[in-house]
Amino acid sequence: MISCRWLCAVAGFNHLHLFSVAVGMMYNAYTMQGPLANSELQQRFRHIQVAILIAYLWDVICIASGVIPFSRVRRGSDIVGHHLPILCVFLPLGLPISFNLASIESALQVLDSSLHGPQAVGPQSFLLRIYAWGFVSSLNEFLMCAQRAEAPQGVVTAPKLWNARQVQLFELSYKLAIFVVFSMLSAIACLQLDYALWKHARMKHPTSSFFTLLACTYLTPIQIGTSAWRLFIITKYPKMAQQTWAKLKKYWFASGLDAEKPASLIQ
Repeated sequence: MISCRWLCAVAGFNHLHLFSVAVGMMYNAYTMQGPLANSELQQRFRHIQVAILIAYLWDVICIASGVIPFSRVRRGSDIVGHHLPILCVFLPLGLPISFNLASIESALQVLDSSLHGPQAVGPQSFLLRIYAWGFVSSLNEFLMCAQRAEAPQGVVTAPKLWNARQVQLFELSYKLAIFVVFSMLSAIACLQLDYALWKHARMKHPTSSFFTLLACTYLTPIQIGTSAWRLFIITKYPKMAQQTWAKLKKYWFASGLDAEKPASLIQ
């Protein structure tokens, strides 16, 4: 049990760090007074990518060690199924921006503040919002790791800190916000970035066909990544939101703070 607690505690710290990075990115995205220098944009992009890599890879290591780091998750394959698309698709497709590989990532032409000056603020802000809204979800994962670390066997014999009813109600409510509100705001930022890239392509190639402009807008690594992210939201999140709402209703109307009710939801 000591090793399980330790693995879950480290997983929780990793997700808390990722949450703090995402919050910082969100603050930058909504308070930008001018465009970020290319080096600064790349640094912030690399920062959140490294935080994602550490947090998600550690979760996979926990599962490979026989430990499920999240409370209420029965199968490690559910976590792996969520994490692998991020690790294997979303992160690699963001590398050209992180390392300024303009020959691979044409979207850098729109994000480059040295080329567009103040006009780069919008696209830069949209890109930061996509990642920020996508990964503030790590607060929920931190809470689930803390719950598992506090009750490694998934059984709460008495109300504790992280498994207290109020904390679990907050955690479930926050999870519902991830699937309904945060994902929608991230998807809206994706559409705003689409429009910025489309506008740039139309201005650069005014006589090109609709399909050529479409290719210029979407056939870039970062746009393939954001398209995959939107597909993930559309195919996975509605069901997850329904399941979370069902748990939240069940727990909200559960009477008392006795051991039986919280323990039944820890699995």
